[in-house]
Amino acid sequence: RRLSAELPTAPVVALAPGDPVGRSESGWQAELWIVLVNRLYHAVVTAAQDSMEVHSVRRVAVPDWPVGRPALDGIWDPTGGQGVLVFERSLVLFSMPGRSRAADRRGIVHPHLPPGFRMRRLFNVDERMWLSSEDGLLRAEKWPSHWRRAGAPVGAAPTHAVAKQGRAIFAAGRDGLWSRPELLRHRPVQIAGSADFRPQHDGPDLLAISKKALERAGLDPELWQRFRKRLHRRAWWPEVTLSAGARYDRESVFDYDENFSYGQLNRLNDRSRGRSRDFEGAVVFRWQFGDLVYNPELIEFSREGRQVVILRDTLLDEINQLYFDRRRAQLGLNRFADPEDPQAVGLRIRIEELEAGLDAWTGGWFSQQLQPTAAHFSR
Repeated sequence: RRLSAELPTAPVVALAPGDPVGRSESGWQAELWIVLVNRLYHAVVTAAQDSMEVHSVRRVAVPDWPVGRPALDGIWDPTGGQGVLVFERSLVLFSMPGRSRAADRRGIVHPHLPPGFRMRRLFNVDERMWLSSEDGLLRAEKWPSHWRRAGAPVGAAPTHAVAKQGRAIFAAGRDGLWSRPELLRHRPVQIAGSADFRPQHDGPDLLAISKKALERAGLDPELWQRFRKRLHRRAWWPEVTLSAGARYDRESVFDYDENFSYGQLNRLNDRSRGRSRDFEGAVVFRWQFGDLVYNPELIEFSREGRQVVILRDTLLDEINQLYFDRRRAQLGLNRFADPEDPQAVGLRIRIEELEAGLDAWTGGWFSQQLQPTAAHFSR
């Protein structure tokens, strides 16, 4: 049934228990933190036998909520009386008035994440904080600001949840379920026995692939740095104007006179002609020395530069995904002793697909760097 009519009809992204559940002979009582897409609510639930009642539903104001940003997850730490809201690029720490300690950190935090990483879910497992998303799995090195990827392949694989059961920690993702014993609690999450498998690395490294792809797309940072330097030097170069002209004139004069002298009529006709030619040329140099102090085109260049940074980040994310998907497929391929196994055939096709993607981003350069290697399998 509907939890409470006092809650708005909106998507719920997280439901976190608050303080420890209170129990009695007649029933129990619990606190709930309800994280909606754009707001936070606190409620108290009491139950007795077959009945349940929700009361004290109220909205909790979070001053540091990023404007216009939807929440993706939220957890509550009953021992510290503090909660955490998860956004794509930031964390917001909050607390209930009167419950938090003076030393608790509150406010918005922009953690140091790997390039392109977008946060999705937050877990408190085995006394350590974990972040999971489609970009991989991170563990907190220094809460809440510094994060580091878990060990390969989980660190770069799409991960949905982290949990502890018995003496093992499990990470669930798109590629399946991964685990490690509690004896390795201070090591990254890894699949059991993964140290015995080494994927073939028969191509260029990630740095070389990324650099070639950026060059082909015209997004090389060095290229844009050269453009910026040239923009600052532009004021020293004058605007040159060349002009030339010519003028041709012709003049004809006719003068008719008559006079009568000594009984005779005399007609005097005068005629004259003239020509002239004028040529002119000019070379004008004009310097805009004001651009040395402030170049108005720098604003447009900066705007274009920000768009280039976004495109570069998207391209590198795609290259990283293709590269590490290929490495994971190679690792999985090495585990098959029979090359005709249907799963092995599927992995080979997957590797060819990923290599075709890298080849497309680099304009055929990636396939040229691949060296002929021995077969993956031996019977």
